[in-house]
Amino acid sequence: MKRTGLEPDERWVLARLAAAAVFVHFFRLGWGLPDWSRTLAVFESREEVERLAPRMVRLREEVYSQYRDVNLDMMKGQPKPGEALSEDIVLNGMRSHLLQPRSTDEQQVIGALSRLKKAARDRRLPFVVYGYLYLFLVGLFLLAGHAAGALALTSDIAHYFTHPQHMAGIYVFARAAGAAAALGTTAIVYAAARRWFGWRTAAAAAMLYCLDPITVINGHLVKPWGVTALFEAGLAALCLRIACAGGGTRDVLAAGVLAGLAGATSYLYALTWLWVPLARAQALKWRLPLREFPALAASATAGAVVFLVTNPQVIFHLDDILRLRHEFNFGDPTAGLLFPCLTDNFLTFPGALYLAASLSALPAARREAGPERFLWLALAPALVFFGMVIGGSAHHLLPLYPVIALLAARGALRRGSAAGRLLLMGCLAAAAGASGVWLRDAAVDHLAQGGRWLREHALPSASIAMTHAVPGASFPPFRYLGRRLVYLPNTERALVPDTDFVVNAYFDTPEFAKTEEFRNRYALELDLQGSSFSYHRLRFPCVPFSPYPSRPVQIWSRR
Repeated sequence: MKRTGLEPDERWVLARLAAAAVFVHFFRLGWGLPDWSRTLAVFESREEVERLAPRMVRLREEVYSQYRDVNLDMMKGQPKPGEALSEDIVLNGMRSHLLQPRSTDEQQVIGALSRLKKAARDRRLPFVVYGYLYLFLVGLFLLAGHAAGALALTSDIAHYFTHPQHMAGIYVFARAAGAAAALGTTAIVYAAARRWFGWRTAAAAAMLYCLDPITVINGHLVKPWGVTALFEAGLAALCLRIACAGGGTRDVLAAGVLAGLAGATSYLYALTWLWVPLARAQALKWRLPLREFPALAASATAGAVVFLVTNPQVIFHLDDILRLRHEFNFGDPTAGLLFPCLTDNFLTFPGALYLAASLSALPAARREAGPERFLWLALAPALVFFGMVIGGSAHHLLPLYPVIALLAARGALRRGSAAGRLLLMGCLAAAAGASGVWLRDAAVDHLAQGGRWLREHALPSASIAMTHAVPGASFPPFRYLGRRLVYLPNTERALVPDTDFVVNAYFDTPEFAKTEEFRNRYALELDLQGSSFSYHRLRFPCVPFSPYPSRPVQIWSRR
């Protein structure tokens, strides 16, 4: 039943919801970013950074010129296992400490934005993994910060070498786009749930979406999934109106546009346009007469036009899009138990509770052709399809979380039973606890601690084996120049290092470190566990999500 006006209790709940949403999504937005403390852990002084900046710019240009696309191609010319790193490789890795966050994938978006001006001048847009609409939205946030005097935007990359705080500001504003999208999605979830289920269910659904750790983490990263979720939430709300309230041609066209916008930020989510004919079919008691097809065709056309206008590069880079499947092992169910996306979401805590609450709405979906039925018919095939095709980490399914939150809240509160309320409280407590753990761990920097240990114990004459080919921002900050550094991949089985120290910053212990020969030669001096979200260690199996706020660090020294 449609409700109008706000009840006194609802106003109080809304105020608390708004305060919680703003806090969790904007608190610690600047985690893991470049600053002078990290810079001076790697370089001797600001003067040394200025002296080496021209050389680092040249190295950066040489490396980037080898890419067909920065987002897809691996770095060329990496050393072989057991080979000592050259000074250029080492210095190029040190450059990363000046420009990258601890979550190194975020640089893909900033790097793509930095290439757009040149690409527009050359009239050939580069291909990027994320949709161009997301890049444009992030760019608008950066331009707004620049216009307000809060950011220093320049095409001179050397400026950021000597002003790491300005680089950090860019990431903060870019992350703010995801945080703002999370707030907007929370509002849409509330409005849709209130329209169909009442304000109490709406408050529960909005809190479930807002506090979920996947939502919170994506609000603290330069990633497109939270923005895609904003458009998906709007699409789901419109389709509910089409399915259950007889929405007309205008709603069908608007839904097509929203599906195009979703695909314009994350390509595959354009396929959720199929929710539109599904909603129309439910509204017409599962009949789609021929007179409906012109409106549906117009909706699909509107979505396609929006998608192509905001992503014209897909026309010229179809081969790159197809190559994505091979680069990221998309569609490989053997990469995890069943499908990685599904297991990462629903065989962990609190995802299992969300699923249980959502299943509580299934009996109503079977009995009644109401909102629950549409939501389940829209969600179930989408979960299976994206779980099969996308693979990877839990965040890939975030755009479906608005629907999951609606179903979970409705299922838990539908009958008003004590068991349902208890399940809802468990979902909220698990989500808030997991998000709190992540926000706490975001302030912990094991890499910095590992760097301090090396500075105290590794003499300038020491030799060090490392499990990264390049000592970048995902490696302990340490003065690498002037030392003998040897590359030994994390998965290497045969080689046992012959150096003074061995440093590992991967989530798995290297295979060579498990051998008896290694244990006889080296002693473990420092073992900093990774974030409590570590999937491999299962210390707190909430969300097996990468990147984690704090990487594990292991350092061995020769006995």
